[in-house]
Amino acid sequence: MDNMSASDYDEISPIELNIRVPMTITGDDNRVSSDPSASANKIAIGIMHALKTVSMNGSGLPMIDDSGRPRPIKIDIAAGVNVDGSRNVVGDAAAVLPTNLVSVTPQDQQNTITVQRLVNDITQGKKDFKKLEQFETAEQETCQKRMSPENFNREQSDSKKKRLS
Repeated sequence: MDNMSASDYDEISPIELNIRVPMTITGDDNRVSSDPSASANKIAIGIMHALKTVSMNGSGLPMIDDSGRPRPIKIDIAAGVNVDGSRNVVGDAAAVLPTNLVSVTPQDQQNTITVQRLVNDITQGKKDFKKLEQFETAEQETCQKRMSPENFNREQSDSKKKRLS
C-alpha cells in the first residue's frame, strides 16, 4: 500500500467536500463573539464523525476499494470574515474588550490550511477524534462562562477601574 502512485488514487472515487461559510459583518461598532476558525473546526469534526459513523455501520459509503486501498478524502472549509465598517470586534475579545481597543482585519487562508491539516491527521489516525470532541466541548463551556452577563459586567468594571488608576 505504501508504494501507491498518484495514478493509483485516480482509479478510486474520492470524497471531495468544499464548504464555504463566510461571515459578513456590516456596519459600525458590532461585537461578534463567533470565531471563524472554531466554526471551521466544528464543521470538519462533524464531517469526519459522520464519515466514520457511515463507514462503520456499512451504510453504503465504502471507505476502501476492492483491493483494500483507502478512499481519498479532501475537505476544504473556508470560514473567513468580511468586515465592512469600523470599530467592529470579532472573536472572544468581543465579549470582554471595549470596541475602541480592538481592531479587526479579515481572516486569511490560515484557517483553511489549519482545518485541512486537522482533517488529514484525523483520517490518518494521528489525532483521536473523541479527544477533539471533548476539547471542543470544554472550549465551548469556557467561552459560555466567560461571556455570561455576570462575568462580562465584572470584567468591564475591572477594565474600567484599571484604566482610571
